[in-house]
Amino acid sequence: MSENLEIVINYPEIAKRLLSAFPDSLSDEVNAILVLITTTHYPLSPDNICTVVISGEQIHIPYRIYFPEPDEILLNSLNDIELTILACIYSRHHDGLVRLKYLNRLLTVNDAWVPPFVLQLTGEYVIEIIETVFQNIELLPLELYAKFIAENQPFIDVLKQKIISYWNCYFLYRAFYFKDYVGFKLADKLGMWKKGDIKHLLAR
Repeated sequence: MSENLEIVINYPEIAKRLLSAFPDSLSDEVNAILVLITTTHYPLSPDNICTVVISGEQIHIPYRIYFPEPDEILLNSLNDIELTILACIYSRHHDGLVRLKYLNRLLTVNDAWVPPFVLQLTGEYVIEIIETVFQNIELLPLELYAKFIAENQPFIDVLKQKIISYWNCYFLYRAFYFKDYVGFKLADKLGMWKKGDIKHLLAR
């Protein structure tokens, strides 16, 4: 790890934004992670994903992070919850390979604050990540995801728009009909589409 990097916990504004990405009840665990993460000159994107609500509490998740990964040796002291928090944070990494790596640690986790991190990845442009979620959908605690989806319709509406937009921008030219696009199929399996949502797209 480069010596000119400083730990995130020393930067109150950065730390505050990462703390706001999780319920207040996890603040001790998040702080345990922040002492392991080092920051760069461009640590976080200025924007968040759409606000989500967990047990009545608003959660604000940064759209992208630009931190280097912590040394694996440093992770040996973390408990399961802390490791899950770390994986959630790095699922927002600017490098798609890093996002995929940490996604794989989240698929089986049955905690109410995890679904927005996993679902957000399904509305982005890296099709290999979406395929990974779809291929492992049986590992997801589906009742937990259904509850989150039902309670966070504004987030889900934005997510569906992104699924359609990325298909239109990146995959339509590959002759993917929308009904064959993995983003559609995954959202369909999770019960995200409402009747009439995409009738015009499925008719193509």
